[in-house]
Amino acid sequence: MFNSNEASANLQTSTLPCPSLEGLTCSFLVNNDRLPLGCRQNGKSVDAVELPPWANSPQDFIAKHRAALESPFVSANLHHWLDLIFG
Repeated sequence: MFNSNEASANLQTSTLPCPSLEGLTCSFLVNNDRLPLGCRQNGKSVDAVELPPWANSPQDFIAKHRAALESPFVSANLHHWLDLIFG
């Protein structure tokens, strides 16, 4: 189960394509309904996703990612990533 952006970043080995960010809201990052999602192996309860320190809120996290993905740098270098992934 996805719990932490930092922990997941250390495990990125998948070659699956990224999902579309169109219409994406921050609702997947918070447990507004307080669903019982169980416990992690360390005994800590699973709840809202732990955001990195540079994100002030779930909305800020999404906004900063969108800004980065839509930046001129990404546009100028996307072909390198495509070559790396697809050859």
